[in-house]
Amino acid sequence: MTPEWVSAISSAVCGFGTLAAVLVAFFQLRKLNKSVAFAGLANVIQLERDMCNSKEKLDEINNRIRTECHNNPDPAAIEILEDLRQCYLENWLNTVDRLAYCIIKKHLDDREWKVEYRPYINTVINSFPEEFGVNSIYTNTIDLHDKWKRS
Repeated sequence: MTPEWVSAISSAVCGFGTLAAVLVAFFQLRKLNKSVAFAGLANVIQLERDMCNSKEKLDEINNRIRTECHNNPDPAAIEILEDLRQCYLENWLNTVDRLAYCIIKKHLDDREWKVEYRPYINTVINSFPEEFGVNSIYTNTIDLHDKWKRS
């Protein structure tokens, strides 16, 4: 074998090796991309669970306040329950604001979640207008609502 043939064969072997490495990297990156997509979905499911749990607690305390007002209108007890209600309301609105943040910062695809959450965000803002005024701390929810209202 001449040196030219040895060089050609070694170049071909290196080329095939490089091609194999590129293919392996491509398939690994594809799997990684799928994993990231599933992680994003898992985060949304967790946020939904948190929103649901927070809203459930808020609904429970609202029912308790109604029952307390009806059965025993003790102002001190009602005031304590109202404080607890405000805490649950803040927890729920913070969770909604976290979801809005994820959508605004493109951690979640705007187009995918707009259909599902646009009515929800509208209902939240319309149900608690006092929480979404000029000095509101729920700026992500307001920004997302405004963005979706324009589009």
